[in-house]
Amino acid sequence: MNFAHKHLIYFFILFLFMLFTIISAEFFFRKIYSNNKIFNCYKKIDDERIYTNNSNCYTNEKYFEKINETTYLTDNFGNRITDKNNEPIDPYKIFTKILFFGDSFTFGHLSNYQFTYPYNAVDYLNKKQNDNYYIETNFGTNGYQFRQVLFSILKNEEAIKESKFIIYGLPPNDLYDLQEKKHENSVDRNQSLINHLRQKLNSLNILSIKIITAKILNNDSIYSFIHNNRGEFAGYLNKESSIFWNDKYSIFENEISKIPDSIKKKLIISIIPQQPQIMLIKYKKIDDGLAFDTRVMEICLRQKIKCISNTLELAQVMQFKTHYRLDGHMLEEANKQYGMLLGREIMKIK
Repeated sequence: MNFAHKHLIYFFILFLFMLFTIISAEFFFRKIYSNNKIFNCYKKIDDERIYTNNSNCYTNEKYFEKINETTYLTDNFGNRITDKNNEPIDPYKIFTKILFFGDSFTFGHLSNYQFTYPYNAVDYLNKKQNDNYYIETNFGTNGYQFRQVLFSILKNEEAIKESKFIIYGLPPNDLYDLQEKKHENSVDRNQSLINHLRQKLNSLNILSIKIITAKILNNDSIYSFIHNNRGEFAGYLNKESSIFWNDKYSIFENEISKIPDSIKKKLIISIIPQQPQIMLIKYKKIDDGLAFDTRVMEICLRQKIKCISNTLELAQVMQFKTHYRLDGHMLEEANKQYGMLLGREIMKIK
C-alpha cells in the first residue's frame, strides 16, 4: 500500500468519524428540544400579519443560544401581554397609557415579558414617579418592516387618542428592505449576503450546525473577520453612505412626513441597536457604529419628531454583550437595560 492510499484511508476514516459525531449530536440536540413549540400565532395576508384566532395564545419556546425557556402570552388582538396586564388598576390612581410599536425587537423575541424593553421602560417610570401610573400596550409584531409598523400606528388611531406617548422601536433592519436594491453596490451586496447567510443558518433545521456556528461566532476575532469590522449594514456609514442607503433614508423621511400632526406630537422614535453597531463601537469605530442613529436623529429633527438614541450607553453598560450571535435579537439583560434607559429618557419629556 503506497503513501497516497494510506492518506486516502485515513481521510475516509476521519470523514466517517466526523459524520458519526454530527449525526449523534443532531439526535442528542433533537431529543433535548423535542417538546419545543415556536410562537406561531400570526398568518401573513397581503403583507400584513393577522392574528390567527380570537383567543389568547400561550407558547413556550426553547432556543439553543439561551438556557431558559421563553414564554409568550398574547391577548385576543395579538398584543404581547403578561399577567401584570390583567391586574386591576387602582381607581384612585391617574394612569397614563404608552403604546409601543415595532418589529420582533419590540415584541420581545427570545425575552420573557419581564425582560422586554416596553415592560421595563414603563416599570422604570412607575418606580421613579408617584403622581402617575403608566401602563403599556405592546403592538410589536415579529417580522414587521417600517411600512408595516407605520400602517399599524395609523390604523390604531382610537388607541392613540387615549395615550400620552407612542414609541416606535426602530432598528436598522426595518429600513433595510424598504425598496428594491436597484442601486446596490458591491459593498452593500457583500454585507447583505453575510446577513442573509446568518439568517438562513438560523432558520436551518439542523441543530448541530446551528449550534456549532453560534459557537464559532462567539469568538470575537472570527466574528469581526466575517463582518470585516464594519457590520452588515455598511451602507449606512456617514461618510460612505451609498445611493442604496441614501434612498432608504429619503423614503423613510418622506413617509414619516405624512404622519398627521396629532400623532407626530405623541410619537417618539427609539433607535434599537443591532449586533453590527455594537461590534463597531467595541472596535473603536464609534462614528460608524452610531451612523444610523445620527442619520435618523437628523431626520427626526427636521420632521419635529422626538427621537432617542441609547446605543453607545447600552454598549458600554453591557460591555458589548448585547445580542444572541446567531439569532441577532437582544439578550434578556440587554433588553431590560435598554428599557430602563428608554424609561429614563421618556421621563425627561414633558
